[in-house]
Amino acid sequence: MSRKSMRNLSKVLIATSFFLFAIASYLNLENRYKLEGLEIVSEEKNDSVNVDIPNNDDSTDEVVENDDKSKNTKSDDKSSKTTKSDNTKSNNTTKSNGTSKSKPSTNNVSTKKDTNTSSNTSTNNYDVNDSLRNSIENKYHIQIKYGSETDGYTVGGMGVKSITSSSQITNSLKSLNNCLSLYPSGLYREVTSSYPLTVYLINKYSVNNVTGVTDSTNRNVKMSIATAYPFNDSFHHETYHYLELYMKNRGMSYTSWNDLNPSNFNYGSIKTDLSYARTFSSDSYFVNDYAQSAAEEDRASTFEYMMANSKASCLNNGKPIYKKAKYMADTMDFFIDSCSSKTTERWERFL
Repeated sequence: MSRKSMRNLSKVLIATSFFLFAIASYLNLENRYKLEGLEIVSEEKNDSVNVDIPNNDDSTDEVVENDDKSKNTKSDDKSSKTTKSDNTKSNNTTKSNGTSKSKPSTNNVSTKKDTNTSSNTSTNNYDVNDSLRNSIENKYHIQIKYGSETDGYTVGGMGVKSITSSSQITNSLKSLNNCLSLYPSGLYREVTSSYPLTVYLINKYSVNNVTGVTDSTNRNVKMSIATAYPFNDSFHHETYHYLELYMKNRGMSYTSWNDLNPSNFNYGSIKTDLSYARTFSSDSYFVNDYAQSAAEEDRASTFEYMMANSKASCLNNGKPIYKKAKYMADTMDFFIDSCSSKTTERWERFL
């Protein structure tokens, strides 16, 4: 090979070497950028904070346990109650659910939120609930407790399970407000002037099928409602217990009440064939079995039917339960100043 050819070959080899080196350098640099890019992405994922809302049977929202507006309540050691199976009298009146009911299903929510957003959401929920509560309290002259404020509350030997869901608290407050609006204007101002009332909105009691309790062991009455059950029936039932306390204080004695029952009937002895909820007979003497447990429960259970959205046939004119309802309505007109025989109150619509 000539010297000229060798020089040309050397030039080609040198040029090729530079070209290959340039390609290798480029590929190495590109790979390094790709790896650095992956690291950056990984760091962004590590920096993001995911907050999981816990799933449980009782909560669909975040729970703020240490809210500045929380109130602590103390249990009343003097509390006692009358349950469906306890026929002794006490200052506590209890509504029991006749059949076993499971807690209504809730939609479990598992969401990931930014920490600041979830904190603001919880704060906003509590602000809304506190605002609604204040509005109800001011209008009806009652006190309301819910959430952690009911922790540790006991009544009649029963503990309570507090509401932990802010949305459930909101719904309970709305239900309470709707129920209160059905009573005559000024009624709660009148009755609370003698018997201050605090309503405890709880999830449920430690004893199954108890849906509400009115504790009147002292002049400051505590009414608790288990919101895991249908709200309206329980509230109206307990409200009559509360109103009866007020009427008895003003002289009402119910001396002729037993005359409205079958002859030889004694409260505490359940006869299912006398219960409207069992037979649907308009000639029934009691709205349900629980009404046969005590005279006070008979009246409170009857009042539920009087406040219902639709009329039951047992309230037809002249029927045994109609006579009881009429007796109750007349006494309310007489002993409660906010009621009048010239006005048809909600509980008198079917009479």
